[in-house]
Amino acid sequence: MSLLGQFRTQVNTGLLRRKPWFFLRVARHFLANLLYRRKTCLRSMVVMINTECNCSCRHCFAKSFENDPFRRARLTTAEMKAALREMVREGVFHFALQGGEPFLHPDLDELIVACSPSRSYITLVSNGAMVTEEMLRRVRALGVDKIAVSIDSYFAAEHDAFRGLQGCRERAINTLRTARGIGLDIAVAVTVLNDTLHTDSVQKLLAYAAAERINVEINIPQPVGNWDGRTDLILTDGNFAYLNDLHRKTPRIRRDLYPHLGRSGCPAVKESLYMNVYGDIFPCVYMHISIGNIRLHTLRDIRRNALAVRQFAEYVPRCLAGEDREFIRAYVSQGFGVPKPADGFRIFRLPEPPRRP
Repeated sequence: MSLLGQFRTQVNTGLLRRKPWFFLRVARHFLANLLYRRKTCLRSMVVMINTECNCSCRHCFAKSFENDPFRRARLTTAEMKAALREMVREGVFHFALQGGEPFLHPDLDELIVACSPSRSYITLVSNGAMVTEEMLRRVRALGVDKIAVSIDSYFAAEHDAFRGLQGCRERAINTLRTARGIGLDIAVAVTVLNDTLHTDSVQKLLAYAAAERINVEINIPQPVGNWDGRTDLILTDGNFAYLNDLHRKTPRIRRDLYPHLGRSGCPAVKESLYMNVYGDIFPCVYMHISIGNIRLHTLRDIRRNALAVRQFAEYVPRCLAGEDREFIRAYVSQGFGVPKPADGFRIFRLPEPPRRP
């Protein structure tokens, strides 16, 4: 599929009228990727804005940040907004705001505005179980572009049991329909395991998404959160090959290391970072090893410092946190069983970035 075709499957090109500055930033990033093959630019931030949730999912990692073992206070709304504005200045044009359940954040509207909606593409990652049409219309008016709803099984009983909330799947499907109806992009986020990938629960869900032209974001099991240290859950090579083949046949089914804006491979640090509610910056959503803290260090210094790790500077063809067994053994495993966040300066043998003035 062409680059334009890839982009059109992910983003509603009607945004060109609503957000011309966003498209200019995307074009600049794409040209930089083409012209400067050795250079990388930050484009995406996943931001945990809260840990509160109406579900109790088996694979949840937000709960591991509910109580900080280092007794730190969470970022205030003012601090979170300042961090989001700093991310925009550093070139970020895609924000994925998640929790917990982001719709439970009392100051969600202020955080959306801090992402500079006219210049950014904003995704809210939700379980969809408590979202009303009024909520969706409100966030769309503020500049949100996409709702990604987590669904784990085609069958309601299985999904609801996994999420710990009866009626969750039905409400999630209704959220997708309502969001699409008012003009939001939509996606289904699916976590697949070795023993679920080929079952009817996942296969029928993928078929449903294909029939409805809904994008699917594949999440693989990672040894974090409730699965801390569970390397036995890592997908087999055969199943990774199956997912790659699935994407070639159906480009709407994606992982974040598939071709995007002229690059492919794990985007951790190079193009994407993750921040939790305490301001810790991680290489990615599933690597809970801190490489700095937004209260103490600038985002630019954090990223520049971490790029000294070879795998963060290169486009590795496998997910570093949940697929590259050599990287997991050498680095990620050092964070197993310890209070989170694990110390990235020690694990990656990095100096601490300069402190903020």
